[in-house]
Parts: sequence; C-alpha cells; structure tokens
Amino acid sequence: MEMLKRELGVKHVIGCLGAGVIGSGDDGSPEEFENFKAISVMAASLPGVTIKPWKVGGVGGAELPVGTEGGQRAWRELVGGTSEEEAPVVLLLGDPRCASSGMLKSLTDGLDFGLPGCTKIGGLAAPSRAATQKLPAVFGSLAAAAGGPQIAMPSLLGLGDMMADMRSGGDATKDGGGIVGVTLSGNIAVETMVAQGCRAIGAEYEISKVTGNMVNEVVDVSAGGEGLKPLEALKETVQELTPNDRQLAQSSLLLGIAADSLQIAEPPQKDSEDSSTGTGSEPGRFVVRQVLGASVADGGILGGEVLRVGQRMRFHLRDAEVAASNVDALMSGYKRQRLGEMMSGGGRPPAAGVLLFACVGRGRQLFNQANFDSRSAYLSTGVSVAGVFCDGEIGPLSAEGGATYLHSFSSVYAIIRPKTTAPVAE
Repeated sequence: MEMLKRELGVKHVIGCLGAGVIGSGDDGSPEEFENFKAISVMAASLPGVTIKPWKVGGVGGAELPVGTEGGQRAWRELVGGTSEEEAPVVLLLGDPRCASSGMLKSLTDGLDFGLPGCTKIGGLAAPSRAATQKLPAVFGSLAAAAGGPQIAMPSLLGLGDMMADMRSGGDATKDGGGIVGVTLSGNIAVETMVAQGCRAIGAEYEISKVTGNMVNEVVDVSAGGEGLKPLEALKETVQELTPNDRQLAQSSLLLGIAADSLQIAEPPQKDSEDSSTGTGSEPGRFVVRQVLGASVADGGILGGEVLRVGQRMRFHLRDAEVAASNVDALMSGYKRQRLGEMMSGGGRPPAAGVLLFACVGRGRQLFNQANFDSRSAYLSTGVSVAGVFCDGEIGPLSAEGGATYLHSFSSVYAIIRPKTTAPVAE
C-alpha cells in the first residue's frame, strides 16, 4: 500500500484478493494470471470526477440503513451523498462472507432503491486459505498524496508476509468481513456487460417448500400437479439429457433462480425483460447459483442463496460453448454500435479502460485456452483491461440496467469512459 502511494502518488487505493488477476503482458496485450502470485494495478487520472471511498461492515465500517426506513437519502449518504441526477458509478469489493450473511443483498437492494438507474459493479474477493491468514480480503486507503493518478485498484493474490502491513482494517478471518466501495460521480460513465456461461436444462419449477438455502419441494410450472422432491425433479431432468450432458451434469450442475423472483419488490427503475446477456435459450431470465449439496433422506437440494416460497428455478449446466458465444455476441454488439456512432459522427466518447470481474470458474479451465475473456474485451475496445478472478460478480442482468445482482460463473465487464470529451476543470 505504501509503495503504491509513494510510487504512483495516488490519492486513493482500493483492492481485493483474488484467485487470479488480469493485467497486461510484456507486449501490452491482456493476460490472465491464474493460480499465480501476482498483482495487477489500474491507475486512473479522473479530471472532473468526485471520488468518495467508503466501507460498510467489518472493523471500522458503517452500518447499513434498515430497508427503506430512512428513505433514499439514507442510502445516498452512505455512499457519499451523491444524487441520482449525477448518475454516479459505484464500485463494490466484498468479503465473500458478506453474500452468505445477506449483507451484500441488503446493500445492493438499498442502493438500487436510493440510486435507481445508476451503475453498481464489482466482485467478491476469492483469497486462498493461506493468504486469508495474512491479509484482509478487501482493503481500502483514504490517505491523500499530492499529484499523480487519483485512484488505483490493485488485485492481489498470495502476497504473504511482505504485504502484512496492509492490514489496515483488521483481519477478515476475525471481524466478519465487510464491503469496501468507491463512488465516482461527475465526468465518468460505465457501460456494463454481463457474460454468463450456463445453459438451462429441463423444466421450470416453482419452489413450494423451503428452509433457508434448502429447497424441500417444487412444482412443475408447465405441468402443475402435486409437489415433488427436488432430487426427483433433478432425476427426471437428467434422464432426458444426452449422454454428453449427463456427463457434464456430474461436475457442472447449477441452480438458476428467475431474476424477477429474487426481488420481493422491484426498485423504482427501468428493468429489461430481454437482454443480450443470459443463459442458453432464455437470455436474462435466470441468475445462477451453485448447488452446494443434497439431502438424500429428505430429497432436498441446498442452493447457494437463501431462497423463499414462490421463487422459480431451473437447473443449468456450465457450458464452454455457450459461454464463448455469449462473450462473442456482447463484444460484437459493442463493436457494431461504436462503428455506427463513429460513422455518424456522434455518439459516446471512446472507452478509456476496462475493469473485468471474472468468476474463478472461468478462465483456462472453462475455455481450454488462456486470456479468452480479457482478450475479447481488449480486441473490442482497444484499451487496457485489468481485473480479478472473483468468488461472485456484481452487476445488472441487462446492459440496459435494472436491479443489481450477485452473479456466479459470469464475467462482468465495466467499460469506463468520460461522459463528455469537453474540457473539464481539475
């Protein structure tokens, strides 16, 4: 931390641990360092941008407002007092335990309520067991320095004792973790794309009985009838699969929860029913979660999120071909749009950089090649790409915005650009 502030002269440093980092190779092209000890830093000079770091939970972090009790103002003050009219960008880096505790969902739901239509992006740290004993999962520094870039975002992996002085917020193994954020308002905009890598299989079910994360009974939406045990539903689904998909289900089975049933009440903002992101034949419909286990005695399935009666679910398979085609479609669409804007002589200012939050389940093990996600972004935008392999990715489901979700097995691309190219006073 001190070295970064000294060498770069940055005013703010935020970052997180990762199962790998994404940065630039010797020739300037993007490179994904998976399971490798490395640090990736993106330094940004942001004239005309107001930068407000903050923290919730953990040691020294603020407490979250309670639902809508304090109105939108309470949530806006939590992240720096910005307004919806400023269209801020909120970057979130969370300890992985903030998802299972419900803190992350409370925060994203609250920010969707307080700042509807504004971009919220980020990811959950994915530290190794050894690294967790030395470092907090997420860290932030508000120390000021004169001149130089205004913000730096490092992604760290397994740095051990030589970075032990970074424990500015307490040990994440003892304090319960937290979420570090930074609110960027002014002459900055972020275009978000979420690439999922899963394919829906079998029928769609409605959850009729549930205990916490354990789904105890479901009903086939199309067929109706009596409720059945989730393991019975899974057995029926697997029996209809091809031999190759049956083999894939042994290691790549996921649970998709319909996005519109994840919200008890949709925040007051635009929400798209269709999107170029999504899963298989139903783009933008489901947010995938891990299948953590099953109860053979009771026939229940344990999902990676607290669930409730009335939510709709569908089994999914992680699929490299679907994942690759999803990324290609997103990037091709971006290039076509930019080309059209350039030919018409108008449109948005060009991209300045890309932040990439990729799931630990992607990378070489999914695509069977190196640098697929980052190279696709680099070839489509022509700017530097930096990022981290996460234990969960934060972003909207649609490029048009809408509610903010925690994704799994996805890549969230944040294409950063100025709102205007007109000169802005420092």
